Amino acid sequence: IGLEDNLLIIPKLNKRIPIVWNSSSDEATILANLQKGVAHYGFTSLPNEQSGNVFISGHSSYYWWDKGKYKTVFANINALVPGDQLLIQYDMADKKTVDPSDVSVTEPTATPTLSLMTCVPVGTALNRLIVQSKLVRTYAAEVQT
Repeated sequence: IGLEDNLLIIPKLNKRIPIVWNSSSDEATILANLQKGVAHYGFTSLPNEQSGNVFISGHSSYYWWDKGKYKTVFANINALVPGDQLLIQYDMADKKTVDPSDVSVTEPTATPTLSLMTCVPVGTALNRLIVQSKLVRTYAAEVQT
């Protein structure tokens, strides 16, 4: 299925995005990491834990002069609907718009959850769109010999 380390795949949107794992959540670090792909908030869960929220942020839009090539990587995640697949193998289950100050979306969950966050409306920082997915299955790691 083409899964690779440190990669988020969203087939419906034809996206293959590098993930920067264990990022600090301070603004300067997040912005620097978003130039390399999407950023996993380091204080949230990692994939394949028994429970928890794997929280990943990506730009919907950013300054045209910014050198990062991922500045619109999440511009279309609003098109995702329940059942759409997000590979590090999660199925999209829910989406909601929240105020930027609502940090409850990063809290641990009882079941393995993948949360994606971006700014909306596109081109603003007015609100945050949260797309949440539930773990479908895990695959054994391939051993390199």
